[in-house]
Amino acid sequence: MTDFMTRLPQMLSTPWVPWIILGVIVVGVLLGQVQKHVPDDPIARIKKTFGAEDMPHGVALAIVLLWAALGAVLAAGLLTLLAEIAWSTVRPETPTGESDFRFLLTKATALTAVLGGLIALPFTALRLKHTATQTRHAANVLFNEKLNDANTDLHARYQTTEKQEDGTYVDIWKDDIIRRNGAIDRLEALAIERPVMAPRIARMLCVYLKEMSQIFPAKHGAVIVDEPIKFEKVDHKLQRKDMEFAVQVLGKLSDKAGILPAELATDLSGTNLQGMDLSGLDFTLANLKRTSFEGATLTDTVFERAHLVSANLSHTDLLRTNIKGANLSGAILNATWLQETKIDEHTILSVANARQVILRRVDLSKNNSVEKLLASAYGDGSVKLPEGIEKPEWPNEEKDGWYFFQIYDKHIRPQYVKLPSRSKLPPE
Repeated sequence: MTDFMTRLPQMLSTPWVPWIILGVIVVGVLLGQVQKHVPDDPIARIKKTFGAEDMPHGVALAIVLLWAALGAVLAAGLLTLLAEIAWSTVRPETPTGESDFRFLLTKATALTAVLGGLIALPFTALRLKHTATQTRHAANVLFNEKLNDANTDLHARYQTTEKQEDGTYVDIWKDDIIRRNGAIDRLEALAIERPVMAPRIARMLCVYLKEMSQIFPAKHGAVIVDEPIKFEKVDHKLQRKDMEFAVQVLGKLSDKAGILPAELATDLSGTNLQGMDLSGLDFTLANLKRTSFEGATLTDTVFERAHLVSANLSHTDLLRTNIKGANLSGAILNATWLQETKIDEHTILSVANARQVILRRVDLSKNNSVEKLLASAYGDGSVKLPEGIEKPEWPNEEKDGWYFFQIYDKHIRPQYVKLPSRSKLPPE
């Protein structure tokens, strides 16, 4: 063994060693170039086996070659040690020979342990990969169970007994609003836990709202044929708390889950959102075609680039509401209060009906589709109109909220039956 260690530096200093190293590098580069044209690349199979598909091919090849080279060197060294041990057994026994023999056994033991660890390294990596896969699978199973439980509770009902007018008792089924609200809350938590599942959860809530809107449709006032014509004002009270909560979760999901509104793809077309508190919610890029918003609170709500075609926004206060880039073609804005509403040149305001609209501190200067909006609107000097649009007979100066309150009670309220007086102004 001493002779081997003495000869090793001489062997490494020979001229052919650099050529061997260069040859290994060249072979590695060539393998990296041709691997794209090989239908069954062994390096690609190794990366897939160890779950390292994203690792660069050159790095994976270098690791494989290094592992093979280390294994070959250790195996060669171990065989050399075993040969020297065998040779030592047939030599005459001397005190120095016994010491060298014990030293050879110690080195052989250490080298065997290192070689065993090197051979076991891939199997250890595979075991860790399988453990991680099993852990991930268990987490997915648990998540899907929680998702299914929440989805089941979305249509929870309970049985109760009610007394009839004739004194008899009957068992009836009612929707369990409390459990449904709890299910919606759990769906929100699951979307925050796994943002990648947020679009799926959003689709569940959208379907729920559409189905509930079939059972609890929007209420629209009928036209009362009289002289002069009046319009029935329906009391747009909130019909279902669980429906409102579902919409509120949808409007906050993009921000809480940290995903883009385009990925969320909210579709509430044809739903009944009457009387709901939608303040501060984000419906960017949402599909709100034919959606009923009458009586809803829309303060600071974002409808940027939303699809509001044929939506009904009557009797709502668009206070600081963002409708930049929104499409309001065919929308209904009867008795709607627009104050500090954010509008730009991309907002389509070719509404179908806009009777008795109140405009205050609204910049319409960049929009050229405001004719129908201005036809019977009330405004003041704070409203900026596009060039070429003749200003209606409005005050030149900015009026306070009390002025518009009086207009509302004097000119708008008489046209609707059962329309209550405004007890307070929209927030300043």
